[in-house]
Amino acid sequence: RSTPRAQTSPLAGDSKSRTDYALQLWHETRPAAGTLAERYLTSRGINLPSDIDHVIRFHPDCPFGKGHRHPCMVALYRDIHTNAPLGIHRTALTPDGMKIDRKMLGECRGAAIKLSPDHDVTMGLGIAEGIETALSVMQAGWQAVWAVGSAGAIDRFPILSGVECLTVFA
Repeated sequence: RSTPRAQTSPLAGDSKSRTDYALQLWHETRPAAGTLAERYLTSRGINLPSDIDHVIRFHPDCPFGKGHRHPCMVALYRDIHTNAPLGIHRTALTPDGMKIDRKMLGECRGAAIKLSPDHDVTMGLGIAEGIETALSVMQAGWQAVWAVGSAGAIDRFPILSGVECLTVFA
């Protein structure tokens, strides 16, 4: 007689399983305008750009660690070279829009949260560790900006063909 196998968490699987799960969560999101995500950014002095739904969205009940769920601002990581979606960055929020914590899910190495689409990256690109820093830089008038998620990702950021100037915002 066989015994039923215990279901394993998608987080316990291989890189592809974690990426698939991250992208499933991304597809469950909705635009951030009018949500706790916008309230959170506003509390940080950041105006939510109107054309940002391709990269920053909101999940009202996002898994956030074993047995925990929170409303989350969710940002999409894309492969730096191919633009393929690879993972997500979740910022868990309290009911009044304050940050609880942050977590990445999926494959984030070699990826960026492309706040500016590839076609806007012509001669120069700005990169920042965090989403909030990158959005603040954009709000100040900088055009092509990506968030890479960590200081290590800044250190590993590759030389990109056609980008003559890379500016790091810290």
